[in-house]
Amino acid sequence: MSSKGRLGSVEDLYSARIRNLARELINGEALYEFSKEIYHDNPYCGDSVRLQLRIQNRKIMAISQVVHGCTICKASACLIDRNVVGLGLKEVDLAHDSLRRVVMGNELLGPGAWPDIEVFQPLQRFRGRWNCAFLPFQALSLALN
Repeated sequence: MSSKGRLGSVEDLYSARIRNLARELINGEALYEFSKEIYHDNPYCGDSVRLQLRIQNRKIMAISQVVHGCTICKASACLIDRNVVGLGLKEVDLAHDSLRRVVMGNELLGPGAWPDIEVFQPLQRFRGRWNCAFLPFQALSLALN
């Protein structure tokens, strides 16, 4: 049996863009000074994120993430690293909503969509992997609330 089925292929799920994002993530050094710290995990698959944020004037000024997880989880965390500094809670929530829209198959990205977020579209056909993409965003939202 081939890796391509009617629901999608492993090659779609682990595209070169997803793999490149995951490789780009550098597990961060702990922040010297931070405002928030959180550990969040998915006990079903073993992915975990330790997140530290420095917040000033309700904006994220610095981030450190240590991610132990699959390629999809690391790619999602990389998007956060690339885009979150300078944003507040509302912008983070909009980005999280855009990721949910992409993964769940909504055609409209919505306001606040980050560059490269569409790379997660193949997850539409792999519902069991949705939480892998959502975990870093959930950790960020928990830290900000």
